Amino acid sequence: MKKFRNIRRIFAMGIFAAAALAACSDDPDTPDPVTLGFAPLSGVENVVFSQNKLTVTASGATVSIGLTDEEGGAISNLNLAAKVSGTGETAWCKASVEAGKLRLAIDPYTDKETERTADVEVFSDATYVTPVSLTVVQKAQPKLTASSITAFSFEEQSGPATIDQEALTIAVTVTRGTDVTRLVPTIEVSEGATVSPASGAEQDFSQPVKYTVTAEDGKSRSEYTVTVSVAKSSEARLLSFRVTTEPVVEGIIDEENHTVLLKVPYSDQWPWYYTYQEYEISEGASAGEIQFVDSWDSSFKDPATITITAEDGVTQVTYTIMAEMLPNPNAEITRMLFLDPETSAPTPGVYSALLDAEAKTITIYVRPDLDRSSLTPTINCSANAELTPASGTAQNFSSPVKYTVTSEDGQTTVEYTATAVELTDVQVETVDVEAGSFILGDHPKSPKENKHEVTLTKDFAIGKYEMTQDVFSKVMGFNESTVMGDDLPVTGVTWYDAAEFCNRLSEIKGLEPAYRFEQVTYKQGSGRISSAVVVYDHSSAAGYRLPTDAEWEFAARGGNRSENYVYAGGDDANEVSWNRNNAKDEQPHPVGTKQPNELGIHDMSGNVYEWVYDWKWPYGKEPTGPETDPTGAPGPEGLPSWEDYRYQRGGDFKCSDSSIYYIYSRINTPDSKGDGIGFRIALTKK
Repeated sequence: MKKFRNIRRIFAMGIFAAAALAACSDDPDTPDPVTLGFAPLSGVENVVFSQNKLTVTASGATVSIGLTDEEGGAISNLNLAAKVSGTGETAWCKASVEAGKLRLAIDPYTDKETERTADVEVFSDATYVTPVSLTVVQKAQPKLTASSITAFSFEEQSGPATIDQEALTIAVTVTRGTDVTRLVPTIEVSEGATVSPASGAEQDFSQPVKYTVTAEDGKSRSEYTVTVSVAKSSEARLLSFRVTTEPVVEGIIDEENHTVLLKVPYSDQWPWYYTYQEYEISEGASAGEIQFVDSWDSSFKDPATITITAEDGVTQVTYTIMAEMLPNPNAEITRMLFLDPETSAPTPGVYSALLDAEAKTITIYVRPDLDRSSLTPTINCSANAELTPASGTAQNFSSPVKYTVTSEDGQTTVEYTATAVELTDVQVETVDVEAGSFILGDHPKSPKENKHEVTLTKDFAIGKYEMTQDVFSKVMGFNESTVMGDDLPVTGVTWYDAAEFCNRLSEIKGLEPAYRFEQVTYKQGSGRISSAVVVYDHSSAAGYRLPTDAEWEFAARGGNRSENYVYAGGDDANEVSWNRNNAKDEQPHPVGTKQPNELGIHDMSGNVYEWVYDWKWPYGKEPTGPETDPTGAPGPEGLPSWEDYRYQRGGDFKCSDSSIYYIYSRINTPDSKGDGIGFRIALTKK
């Protein structure tokens, strides 16, 4: 091989050179010259090698380039080295020769403005080796084009921000109560990029805020829209509950068990119904309708429920609302009666038991000859109170008896003293009316169709006033008037009550009672007649009684002194009566406060209706001819028929002018009562 190369060179260099080489070739120790070169390089990442120039990206690289001779053959038996030189610092490029290859280790380059170069020479100390060089060029780091917000946060946020890189939107939720007008965001962006407004700059996020991100290259930009919302609360609590209808009741809320307890002050009205309630719930929450077990029952006697839904619309809590009545704090005796325990008939000889709530006394009015050694009272107390001695226990009322009442709640004890007192008289004023004749139903303005002549053959007395509450309660032991007052007319009385009063008054006055009650039924626990057959003989009656219909009208007209007025006592309704026009308070007024009639009788027009004795005549059979001492038309054999009605006379405080004419009447069953129904007494004169 060696010899072949020499022959080739002889031809190449000409004859002169050939002669010289021929002469030299005689020295066997001189190696042939070697010119170094580089083998081709490809497929290396971040590197381009061409024409002894190695271009490397900023990322750096490690490269091994094969060394060759001038024929491209590999070199492996030469002692070669490499050195790096350049105009600047070249430590970034490290070169060495290993196993016939140039090994280059090029560091990463962070400069973003200019590239850098270094020259690398591969050489040998042997003179026959021609060195080879290459230039290493490392490109500058390219500026980044990314312009993204990669993270966005507030200290107050309740969860990670939602970043939509396609829509360029950011949604952040902050905790409830956060002031969104002064939020400071922490923003992370793409490497090398900037953002405006800057991270850490306070902003008002009550409206969406725009953020612009500029890439490192200064050209690429992205605009993000940031929207902040306040987290919806998951709290669903009932903070307070109160019933605002009297009595106002504050609910006791048990948050652990989700219950509301209404402790209602004691009332005899139970179930306790209310009209309005109010409650507070968690901010932003909503409350459903209160659900009652029975849609008509708003008393909470049976549990009801209310469901609170949190602001987030997800969390729900249902509370159960219940009510219980507190123990009764009252310790009062409210009524004392003396009744037959089986029939509820009043004990003969006991008229009334009147309570003085202030003095804590009970005055029992009795007939003078009554044996008081063993009387059994029925006593009504405050509900659930304890009474000593107990109701229904016989007592000796020959001397005062002490009663002790202890309230249900045990906090109050009250002592009452009950004393029996003989009732020997009561004061009732009457006016004498002489017998006479008149035209029943005749009137200056509105005569009745069935007006006819009536003759009263007996003188009689009639109450100067309507019966007052003071006298009635003393004799009867009860007063159910709607408006209370000693000098007010008693109301709320039935025909039976009025007739029974007359009998008792007769007994007190030492007269024979006018009425006899048969087949009597008493209202349970009251001593009041609810039904009876009443036997009455007008011709022989000596005791107090109700006036007959004819007696009442005759007296109202003024009797034999009548001036034929429109009303009882005059032509001006407001001067002689309490009626719709002047009773603006719509209630009865004290008796005797209006002008009397010709006989000195008060209030026979207006104030309250007055029961009279008479039965209602059967319809169509009212008398049209003369009558003497009429008493109405009872049913067959003296028993009430289906027309069992009694007359009421005079009108009341609710009536118009025309309804208080003295001829005016209306009918009602004898067991009916009302807030405008009273009576006055009468008595046949002997």
